[in-house]
Amino acid sequence: IISLHIPSTPDTIHFLSSKQFDQMKQGVYIVNTARGTLIDEVELYQRLLDGSLGGVALDVMEHEPCEAGHPLADFPQAIITPHMAGGSYESHQKSGMICAQAIVDRFDTMTNRTNAQQGEEDNERSTN
Repeated sequence: IISLHIPSTPDTIHFLSSKQFDQMKQGVYIVNTARGTLIDEVELYQRLLDGSLGGVALDVMEHEPCEAGHPLADFPQAIITPHMAGGSYESHQKSGMICAQAIVDRFDTMTNRTNAQQGEEDNERSTN
């Protein structure tokens, strides 16, 4: 199993292409949850067709979202998820709570600043 966990940079575009596929063990499985540009999808598809790859699991694609009719979408040895493999119910719930708390904190900061400004204005009026 080869699992990719690297960023997409000019040096890593098609990190897995013909040369790298030629060096892989017959029947290897590839998992990519990093960036879609890391794999040459045309070459990947060809290697799946000729049986040199055992299968592939992709949470990312070169072009997202994966278009209907994409050759990998219906390939039996391919699992494709919509760039959300880590998106469990719990993670979405926690993300929502973090966002909501950030909004509350921001309003509290704004309210405190407004109250402080109002207090300064009241003090100014009472001293004049």
